[in-house]
Amino acid sequence: MSKKSKTKNLAQGNYAICITMGLIVGFGLGVSMDNILLATIIGGLVGMAAGYYFNHLKKNKKRH
Repeated sequence: MSKKSKTKNLAQGNYAICITMGLIVGFGLGVSMDNILLATIIGGLVGMAAGYYFNHLKKNKKRH
């Protein structure tokens, strides 16, 4: 397995975890706000944004 394919698999897994967590949190908040559909959709979108953010972090740490 090449390094590129491992990175791609990690990125896909990260998106899946973030979107799933967003949907779960959105569903939970939707029950308490009496608007399950809207909160679940917003949670999924927030999860997608978080997945994109975590996958595109630039590591500018300088090693000494």
